[in-house]
Amino acid sequence: YARARNLHACAKVVAGACGGRLPQCEKELRALPGIGAYTSAAIAAIAFNQRAAAVDGNVERVIARLCAMKTPLPAAKAEIRARLEEILPDDRPGDFIQAMMDLGAGICTPRSPLCEECPWGSLCAARASGLTGVLPLKARAASRPTRFGNAFVLEDDAGRILLRRRPGKGLLAGMMETPGSDWTAMPPATPGEGAPAAAAWQAVPGKVIHVFTHFRLELAVSRARIASALGIEGTWVAPSALRETALPTLFAKVIAHAREQEAREG
Repeated sequence: YARARNLHACAKVVAGACGGRLPQCEKELRALPGIGAYTSAAIAAIAFNQRAAAVDGNVERVIARLCAMKTPLPAAKAEIRARLEEILPDDRPGDFIQAMMDLGAGICTPRSPLCEECPWGSLCAARASGLTGVLPLKARAASRPTRFGNAFVLEDDAGRILLRRRPGKGLLAGMMETPGSDWTAMPPATPGEGAPAAAAWQAVPGKVIHVFTHFRLELAVSRARIASALGIEGTWVAPSALRETALPTLFAKVIAHAREQEAREG
Protein backbone atom coordinates (compact mmCIF):
# COMPACT_ATOMS: atom_id res chain seq x y z
CA TYR A 1 0.00 0.00 0.00
CA ALA A 2 2.78 2.42 0.92
CA ARG A 3 4.56 1.61 -2.34
CA ALA A 4 1.53 2.65 -4.36
CA ARG A 5 1.24 5.94 -2.48
CA ASN A 6 4.98 6.60 -2.86
CA LEU A 7 4.86 5.76 -6.56
CA HIS A 8 2.08 8.29 -7.07
CA ALA A 9 3.93 10.94 -5.06
CA CYS A 10 7.14 10.26 -6.98
CA ALA A 11 5.36 10.50 -10.34
CA LYS A 12 3.92 13.89 -9.37
CA VAL A 13 7.37 15.25 -8.46
CA VAL A 14 8.94 13.89 -11.65
CA ALA A 15 6.13 15.30 -13.78
CA GLY A 16 6.34 18.68 -12.04
CA ALA A 17 9.63 19.72 -10.47
CA CYS A 18 11.70 17.41 -12.69
CA GLY A 19 10.04 18.49 -15.93
CA GLY A 20 8.83 15.01 -16.77
CA ARG A 21 12.29 13.43 -16.80
CA LEU A 22 13.62 11.05 -14.17
CA PRO A 23 16.93 12.26 -12.67
CA GLN A 24 19.99 10.21 -13.60
CA CYS A 25 22.11 11.05 -10.56
CA GLU A 26 21.92 8.70 -7.56
CA LYS A 27 21.74 11.61 -5.10
CA GLU A 28 18.88 13.29 -6.97
CA LEU A 29 17.03 9.99 -7.32
CA ARG A 30 17.35 9.42 -3.58
CA ALA A 31 15.57 12.71 -2.93
CA LEU A 32 12.40 11.52 -4.69
CA PRO A 33 9.49 10.20 -2.57
CA GLY A 34 9.67 6.47 -1.92
CA ILE A 35 13.14 5.96 -3.42
CA GLY A 36 15.71 4.73 -0.92
CA ALA A 37 19.39 3.84 -1.03
CA TYR A 38 19.03 0.60 -2.96
CA THR A 39 16.46 1.77 -5.50
CA SER A 40 18.28 5.02 -6.27
CA ALA A 41 21.56 3.18 -6.83
CA ALA A 42 19.90 0.46 -8.92
CA ILE A 43 18.17 2.99 -11.19
CA ALA A 44 21.34 5.05 -11.59
CA ALA A 45 23.46 2.01 -12.40
CA ILE A 46 21.11 -0.11 -14.49
CA ALA A 47 19.01 2.53 -16.25
CA PHE A 48 21.64 5.25 -16.66
CA ASN A 49 24.93 3.31 -16.43
CA GLN A 50 26.14 5.45 -13.54
CA ARG A 51 28.77 4.12 -11.15
CA ALA A 52 26.46 3.41 -8.21
CA ALA A 53 26.73 0.56 -5.71
CA ALA A 54 23.29 -1.07 -5.68
CA VAL A 55 23.22 -3.68 -2.92
CA ASP A 56 20.32 -6.14 -2.74
CA GLY A 57 20.21 -9.39 -0.78
CA ASN A 58 22.00 -11.33 -3.51
CA VAL A 59 24.83 -8.80 -3.73
CA GLU A 60 25.14 -8.78 0.06
CA ARG A 61 25.65 -12.53 0.07
CA VAL A 62 28.22 -12.50 -2.75
CA ILE A 63 30.34 -9.74 -1.19
CA ALA A 64 30.09 -11.18 2.33
CA ARG A 65 31.37 -14.54 1.09
CA LEU A 66 33.92 -13.13 -1.32
CA CYS A 67 35.51 -11.16 1.53
CA ALA A 68 34.65 -13.67 4.31
CA MET A 69 33.07 -10.91 6.38
CA LYS A 70 32.64 -11.78 10.04
CA THR A 71 30.42 -8.79 10.87
CA PRO A 72 26.79 -9.95 10.95
CA LEU A 73 24.01 -8.34 8.95
CA PRO A 74 22.56 -5.76 9.15
CA ALA A 75 25.60 -4.15 10.79
CA ALA A 76 27.73 -5.26 7.82
CA LYS A 77 25.69 -3.33 5.23
CA ALA A 78 27.97 -0.26 5.16
CA GLU A 79 31.08 -2.44 4.88
CA ILE A 80 29.52 -4.47 2.06
CA ARG A 81 28.65 -1.33 0.14
CA ALA A 82 32.20 -0.01 0.62
CA ARG A 83 33.71 -3.25 -0.69
CA LEU A 84 31.38 -3.21 -3.69
CA GLU A 85 32.41 0.35 -4.49
CA GLU A 86 36.06 -0.77 -4.47
CA ILE A 87 35.50 -3.36 -7.22
CA LEU A 88 32.77 -1.57 -9.19
CA PRO A 89 34.17 -0.77 -12.65
CA ASP A 90 33.84 2.56 -14.43
CA ASP A 91 33.00 0.71 -17.63
CA ARG A 92 29.46 -0.74 -17.79
CA PRO A 93 28.73 -0.55 -14.04
CA GLY A 94 25.07 -1.37 -14.64
CA ASP A 95 25.93 -4.67 -16.31
CA PHE A 96 28.33 -5.45 -13.47
CA ILE A 97 25.62 -4.84 -10.84
CA GLN A 98 23.14 -7.04 -12.71
CA ALA A 99 25.77 -9.76 -13.07
CA MET A 100 26.37 -9.63 -9.31
CA MET A 101 22.65 -9.99 -8.68
CA ASP A 102 22.43 -12.95 -11.07
CA LEU A 103 25.49 -14.55 -9.48
CA GLY A 104 23.84 -14.40 -6.07
CA ALA A 105 20.49 -15.61 -7.36
CA GLY A 106 21.75 -18.55 -9.42
CA ILE A 107 25.14 -19.67 -8.10
CA CYS A 108 26.03 -18.05 -4.76
CA THR A 109 22.70 -19.12 -3.31
CA PRO A 110 21.76 -19.04 0.40
CA ARG A 111 21.91 -22.83 0.64
CA SER A 112 24.05 -25.26 -1.34
CA PRO A 113 25.96 -22.65 -3.37
CA LEU A 114 27.46 -23.92 -6.64
CA CYS A 115 31.03 -22.95 -5.81
CA GLU A 116 32.52 -25.16 -8.55
CA GLU A 117 30.65 -23.12 -11.16
CA CYS A 118 31.40 -19.70 -9.67
CA PRO A 119 33.66 -17.47 -11.80
CA TRP A 120 35.07 -16.01 -8.57
CA GLY A 121 35.56 -19.37 -6.88
CA SER A 122 39.34 -19.10 -6.82
CA LEU A 123 39.13 -15.62 -5.26
CA CYS A 124 36.46 -16.37 -2.65
CA ALA A 125 37.76 -16.12 0.91
CA ALA A 126 34.73 -17.92 2.32
CA ARG A 127 35.30 -20.89 0.02
CA ALA A 128 38.99 -21.01 0.89
CA SER A 129 38.19 -21.09 4.60
CA GLY A 130 35.17 -23.40 4.34
CA LEU A 131 32.71 -20.75 5.49
CA THR A 132 30.30 -20.56 2.55
CA GLY A 133 27.69 -22.47 4.52
CA VAL A 134 27.64 -19.99 7.40
CA LEU A 135 28.19 -16.65 5.64
CA PRO A 136 26.79 -14.08 5.62
CA LEU A 137 26.30 -14.02 9.36
CA LYS A 138 23.02 -12.57 10.59
CA ALA A 139 22.33 -11.01 13.95
CA ARG A 140 19.76 -12.80 16.05
CA ALA A 141 16.38 -11.24 15.44
CA ALA A 142 14.92 -9.37 18.39
CA SER A 143 11.66 -10.75 19.72
CA ARG A 144 8.60 -8.80 18.62
CA PRO A 145 6.73 -6.99 21.39
CA THR A 146 2.99 -7.58 21.64
CA ARG A 147 0.47 -4.78 21.41
CA PHE A 148 -3.19 -5.02 22.32
CA GLY A 149 -6.39 -3.34 21.24
CA ASN A 150 -10.13 -3.55 20.68
CA ALA A 151 -11.80 -3.83 17.28
CA PHE A 152 -15.49 -3.28 16.58
CA VAL A 153 -17.64 -4.70 13.79
CA LEU A 154 -20.82 -2.62 13.58
CA GLU A 155 -23.60 -3.45 11.11
CA ASP A 156 -26.67 -1.41 10.23
CA ASP A 157 -30.12 -2.82 9.54
CA ALA A 158 -29.14 -3.40 5.88
CA GLY A 159 -26.14 -5.52 6.89
CA ARG A 160 -23.60 -2.90 5.89
CA ILE A 161 -20.39 -2.71 7.93
CA LEU A 162 -18.94 0.49 9.35
CA LEU A 163 -15.42 1.35 8.16
CA ARG A 164 -13.23 4.36 8.78
CA ARG A 165 -10.15 5.71 7.05
CA ARG A 166 -6.87 5.58 8.95
CA PRO A 167 -4.66 8.69 9.27
CA GLY A 168 -2.60 9.71 6.26
CA LYS A 169 0.68 8.94 8.03
CA GLY A 170 1.90 5.94 9.98
CA LEU A 171 1.16 2.24 9.78
CA LEU A 172 -1.42 1.33 7.10
CA ALA A 173 -1.73 5.04 6.33
CA GLY A 174 -4.83 6.07 4.43
CA MET A 175 -6.31 2.57 4.40
CA MET A 176 -9.79 1.62 5.59
CA GLU A 177 -10.24 -0.02 8.99
CA THR A 178 -12.84 -1.29 11.38
CA PRO A 179 -13.17 1.17 14.29
CA GLY A 180 -11.18 0.38 17.39
CA SER A 181 -8.98 1.53 20.23
CA ASP A 182 -5.33 2.51 20.08
CA TRP A 183 -2.81 -0.34 20.02
CA THR A 184 -0.86 -0.26 23.26
CA ALA A 185 1.53 -2.33 25.37
CA MET A 186 -1.29 -3.22 27.77
CA PRO A 187 -4.80 -4.46 26.93
CA PRO A 188 -7.50 -1.74 26.88
CA ALA A 189 -9.01 -0.93 30.27
CA THR A 190 -12.53 -1.89 29.14
CA PRO A 191 -14.03 -4.00 26.32
CA GLY A 192 -15.85 -0.88 25.08
CA GLU A 193 -12.79 1.35 24.75
CA GLY A 194 -12.72 2.74 21.22
CA ALA A 195 -16.30 1.77 20.33
CA PRO A 196 -17.70 3.93 17.50
CA ALA A 197 -21.20 4.18 18.97
CA ALA A 198 -23.38 3.15 21.87
CA ALA A 199 -24.75 -0.29 21.03
CA ALA A 200 -25.42 -3.72 22.51
CA TRP A 201 -21.88 -4.91 21.92
CA GLN A 202 -21.20 -8.64 22.12
CA ALA A 203 -17.67 -9.88 22.68
CA VAL A 204 -16.57 -12.41 20.07
CA PRO A 205 -14.76 -15.39 21.65
CA GLY A 206 -11.07 -15.64 20.84
CA LYS A 207 -8.66 -13.04 19.54
CA VAL A 208 -7.46 -11.86 16.14
CA ILE A 209 -3.68 -12.18 15.96
CA HIS A 210 -1.69 -10.33 13.32
CA VAL A 211 2.08 -10.04 13.01
CA PHE A 212 3.64 -6.88 11.63
CA THR A 213 7.34 -6.45 10.93
CA HIS A 214 8.11 -4.91 14.30
CA PHE A 215 5.35 -6.11 16.60
CA ARG A 216 2.65 -8.69 17.19
CA LEU A 217 -0.92 -7.42 17.53
CA GLU A 218 -3.69 -9.05 19.54
CA LEU A 219 -7.21 -7.68 19.05
CA ALA A 220 -10.33 -8.38 21.07
CA VAL A 221 -13.33 -8.17 18.73
CA SER A 222 -16.86 -7.06 19.56
CA ARG A 223 -19.84 -6.94 17.23
CA ALA A 224 -23.22 -5.22 17.23
CA ARG A 225 -26.11 -4.29 14.97
CA ILE A 226 -27.96 -0.97 15.04
CA ALA A 227 -31.20 0.13 13.45
CA SER A 228 -30.00 3.53 12.25
CA ALA A 229 -26.63 4.69 10.95
CA LEU A 230 -27.46 8.36 11.39
CA GLY A 231 -24.83 10.43 13.17
CA ILE A 232 -22.13 7.75 13.13
CA GLU A 233 -18.88 8.84 11.52
CA GLY A 234 -17.51 6.56 8.82
CA THR A 235 -18.43 4.72 5.63
CA TRP A 236 -20.99 1.94 5.47
CA VAL A 237 -19.93 -0.85 3.12
CA ALA A 238 -21.92 -3.89 2.01
CA PRO A 239 -20.12 -7.21 2.63
CA SER A 240 -20.20 -7.90 -1.11
CA ALA A 241 -18.21 -4.70 -1.73
CA LEU A 242 -15.45 -5.33 0.81
CA ARG A 243 -13.14 -6.83 -1.82
CA GLU A 244 -13.26 -3.55 -3.73
CA THR A 245 -12.35 -1.56 -0.62
CA ALA A 246 -8.80 -0.68 0.41
CA LEU A 247 -9.11 -2.97 3.41
CA PRO A 248 -5.86 -4.38 4.83
CA THR A 249 -5.65 -8.08 5.68
CA LEU A 250 -5.79 -7.34 9.40
CA PHE A 251 -9.25 -5.78 9.24
CA ALA A 252 -10.53 -8.39 6.81
CA LYS A 253 -9.57 -10.92 9.50
CA VAL A 254 -11.44 -8.90 12.13
CA ILE A 255 -14.63 -8.86 10.04
CA ALA A 256 -14.33 -12.56 9.18
CA HIS A 257 -13.85 -13.41 12.86
CA ALA A 258 -17.03 -11.55 13.82
CA ARG A 259 -19.12 -12.94 10.96
CA GLU A 260 -18.00 -16.51 11.64
CA GLN A 261 -19.28 -16.18 15.20
CA GLU A 262 -22.56 -14.75 13.90
CA ALA A 263 -22.93 -17.71 11.54
CA ARG A 264 -22.31 -20.19 14.38
CA GLU A 265 -25.06 -18.56 16.41
CA GLY A 266 -27.44 -18.84 13.46
